[in-house]
Amino acid sequence: AAGWHSHVDGQLCLLSRYPTRDASGLTWDNLVAAREAGLGGSSQAVKYVIEAPQRPIRLVNLHLETPRKGFESALQLGVRRINENTTLRTAESHRTREWLGKGEGALVVVGDFNMPVESAIYRRDWSEFRNAFSEAGRGFGATKDNGWIQVRIDHVLTGARWRVRKVVVGPVTGVDHRPVIADLSWIEARR
Repeated sequence: AAGWHSHVDGQLCLLSRYPTRDASGLTWDNLVAAREAGLGGSSQAVKYVIEAPQRPIRLVNLHLETPRKGFESALQLGVRRINENTTLRTAESHRTREWLGKGEGALVVVGDFNMPVESAIYRRDWSEFRNAFSEAGRGFGATKDNGWIQVRIDHVLTGARWRVRKVVVGPVTGVDHRPVIADLSWIEARR
């Protein structure tokens, strides 16, 4: 679209009013066996630098593995698969967090984490960031809504130098996730 810069990497897409550079994706070639076994292994993450007028912004767009594959197996008396799926999700989340490096600078991490803030995996790997909805949202903020599941698993995370001015969970858009819309502003360092 005119006036927009875009980047697509697998299932992830970024649209920005400002040019992007240094797009790099995290590869998961070592998870072929997990994918073939139906345990998961579909996580994706892409790092960008967005050339905003005031400063470059480091943005990470991610989609981590779902616990659904473990639960679906349990319904077929495959309780062992829940543990295997949890182990895989734990490893994928930890590897993605390590790949990001330090949370310094103008870093924003967005996407489908497939876990609520109460998750042990979330607390271990992502709690050092500020969660936009936890700071400024109202209500439960359910982003996954397919009838029997209503939970907030999509997040906008920032470093300490961002201020969350406003955040809302957007309307139903025809898919089973609702968007998280956050208005952020940069806090200049005091001299």
